[in-house]
Amino acid sequence: LRSMIESLRRSTRTVSYTPAKRRTTPPFQVEDRRRTILAPYFAPFYSGFIAAPFEAMGYAVEVLSPSDRESLEWGLKYTNNEICYPAILVIGDVIKALRSGRYATRDVAIGLTQTGGQCRASNYVPLLKKALVAAGFGDVPAIAVSTSGQNQNAQPGFDVSTTMLLRTGLWAIAFGDALSRMYYSTSVRELDKGAASELVEKYSALAYEPLRRSDADTIVALLTSAVEEFNRVPVRPGLLPKIGIVGEIYVKYNDFSNNFLIRWLQDQGVEVELPPLIDFFTQYFVNVECNTRCHLDKPGLSTLLASFFERAVQHRLDRIETVLRNYVRYKHQTTLRELSSRASRVLSLADQFGEGWLIPAEISSLAEEGVNNVICLQPFGCIANHIVAKGIEKRMRDLYPGLNLLYLDMDAGAGDANLHNRLHFMMQGAREERGHTGPTGFTARKIVRRFSKSLAV
Repeated sequence: LRSMIESLRRSTRTVSYTPAKRRTTPPFQVEDRRRTILAPYFAPFYSGFIAAPFEAMGYAVEVLSPSDRESLEWGLKYTNNEICYPAILVIGDVIKALRSGRYATRDVAIGLTQTGGQCRASNYVPLLKKALVAAGFGDVPAIAVSTSGQNQNAQPGFDVSTTMLLRTGLWAIAFGDALSRMYYSTSVRELDKGAASELVEKYSALAYEPLRRSDADTIVALLTSAVEEFNRVPVRPGLLPKIGIVGEIYVKYNDFSNNFLIRWLQDQGVEVELPPLIDFFTQYFVNVECNTRCHLDKPGLSTLLASFFERAVQHRLDRIETVLRNYVRYKHQTTLRELSSRASRVLSLADQFGEGWLIPAEISSLAEEGVNNVICLQPFGCIANHIVAKGIEKRMRDLYPGLNLLYLDMDAGAGDANLHNRLHFMMQGAREERGHTGPTGFTARKIVRRFSKSLAV
């Protein structure tokens, strides 16, 4: 409605445009290294570790508070409703923080990740700079954090060690994934409400300093203790209905952007299966190999080194997995090569834009584990996910006839009632698979049959 009203307003008046030089934010210079870099919040289990690798390289980083309705309003004001929903929220987070008065603009800079690909996330930094100027913060530099080598932002004062960033980031994401796996399978069963959350907070705080130092032995020791404590949390017995979550990286892991979907499902007694974040980054090794094989890229040093780095990364992940095998509700974690093998039955591994082949890979892994009810989350208008995720639906159902896929678009106008209404049949189906029925004894199939008969009448 905002877009329609603005279009009508413009169409009813004559506007004369005078060419003007575009205003932008200043580059991040060497003398700006004294500034605190403000980073938008991403997701639980991971955002607490964002600052660690940058602090190890001498930068001061502060992660902003999670998004809320105020973030959304500021984001809509300084972008527009057709922009990618995650961009609206992270830009809104930044404007909200700067307007709060807590920061002197001469002492801060803004840091955003940049993918460098066809995804709209490659435009977040230009959108941010435009918003900063429009909101009166044109003196705050913006930094693009990227390891792709395609960064176009002027930031001569921001020089990071890719090796340190990747090494520290790898351990941080893997540790966050491990806490996530134990949390989701414990919190929905816990007898003492909040026990699992307390353990996550405890071990996230303890792990920060070892992660900053890339102290692998201490990280593994902490995870060993975490497994022992999660095993001691009192839980209620019995099987629970399960629902898997896949889709675009931000709305899949960020609570506010998906209307706190995971929390709501847990409140209904549903165990949520969420794929690990690390797969989004390690798919690079498969992509490099595929692009060379398909003649989409020329063989180079990166191609030769990819195999070596993949083995090094897998060695570290194997250390984490060895510890997690002692967790009482341990479930095998699908490896990168198992994921790519399953995805290759559905589409070409050259489909890499957005989440690309990772979406069918994750859906297949869930189905192989007996999780047949899967929700695919995506920002409204997310082309890569709309094309890939919806394009593979028929093939996925051919491979897994019992699969129940539900696509949910997230945007600034997504309402709780509409979202929850669409989830009820999926929840009922998941309950039936685990031997549960609704309060009236009706099954989802009975409801569908009765509704079909009434339509026929």
